[in-house]
Amino acid sequence: MVAALMLNIRRQAGIRIILLYWFSFMGLSAINPFFSLYLKKVLVFTDGQPVNLMIGLLLFSKSFLSLFSSPVAGYVADRFKIENRVLLFCALFAIAGGFFIGIPSFGLIGNIGIQSKILFLGIGILLIGLFSEPVYPLINTETLEYLHARRRPATLFGRYRISGTLSWVVNTALVGMFLWLLNDMAAIMIYFCIGFGFLAVVAFSGVKAKISKVKVPWDHLKRNKPFKRLLIFCALHSFGHFGTFNFTAYFFDDHHLSFLIIGLAFAVSAIPELPVMFYSKAIIQKLGSFRMVIIGAGLMVVKNLLLAFITPLGLAGLVLAVNLLHGLGFGLWLLGVINLIDSWSHKNMRAIYMNLFNVIGINIPIAVGVLASAFVIQFLDSTLMILINMCISGSAILYFIVRLRSAAKKAK
Repeated sequence: MVAALMLNIRRQAGIRIILLYWFSFMGLSAINPFFSLYLKKVLVFTDGQPVNLMIGLLLFSKSFLSLFSSPVAGYVADRFKIENRVLLFCALFAIAGGFFIGIPSFGLIGNIGIQSKILFLGIGILLIGLFSEPVYPLINTETLEYLHARRRPATLFGRYRISGTLSWVVNTALVGMFLWLLNDMAAIMIYFCIGFGFLAVVAFSGVKAKISKVKVPWDHLKRNKPFKRLLIFCALHSFGHFGTFNFTAYFFDDHHLSFLIIGLAFAVSAIPELPVMFYSKAIIQKLGSFRMVIIGAGLMVVKNLLLAFITPLGLAGLVLAVNLLHGLGFGLWLLGVINLIDSWSHKNMRAIYMNLFNVIGINIPIAVGVLASAFVIQFLDSTLMILINMCISGSAILYFIVRLRSAAKKAK
């Protein structure tokens, strides 16, 4: 029965891509918004105070490690056209990483000292940092390959990516609910492992027996100035915005929001992303990638600035309302960036371009951003951390307008 199901999934390539997004975001919805909260509750001194600088270092390591794995994953996927083999391999090792990170909270070992906790967390983050980060650009690449192979416009990307958004809405709310009901941090890593377990099954269903080899045109990348400038913009924006995002649950907990409200805040934040993804083709045709990127990044800046001032008031309903700006902003920003990358990439380098975007444009800036944010929180507070990061995101928008206006407007 399982074999028959996998054969059917393999034949239904579009459905399989939807499932890849759903289960990858199931894992993402547990670890990305809640990981700083997990570390805050697990990694504490004997007096109960969180080890903020170590938390920052661990979060830094998680994103920084993608520098070593994502380019390799992208090259192998493009060189041999084996995205699903790489996905399967990455998912299995990410599950192992989730297990090690969860050990301090699973209760499998008695009284664990802080040094042992750091050891288990370090091993887990090494595995997750190396093997979970290439997953999302590989799925994005497979989606674009699927669309191009069937002569469909890349502007329909959002119709498939919407599955990931819907998964985020459902699963962040569920994780928050489980934490609220159980008051057990182990739920975060168990949820992550289950999501990536299903991802491995779906990835395995798409593995092809025959491996084909193609030539990678490196000169195309060397000459591509617009793409390199786009990476600089994304790096600045990611430093500010996603550096803050990784500490949002931490920030909410500082202001005594319940786990349920924290989970709902992340769930609600993605709801406006659903229509953006569904109507991606019409929105791109109406606004164009240039305006989508500017509007999207601007909305994310405004959302975080509002949170910095509204959250301390303790009005949960207002916090949830402000978070709605995130989905609208992130959806527009992501679709605009993906469309630009697709326009400027070579057909035999899509996985490489996507992974470079993931590493240079997102993960490395996040790594530096969370480390800097941890220092600001340690010596100042989490509210000032948000305000400083938003100034950096604002500078990214100015760079995009000055350096990419002409090239972005010409992109298809």
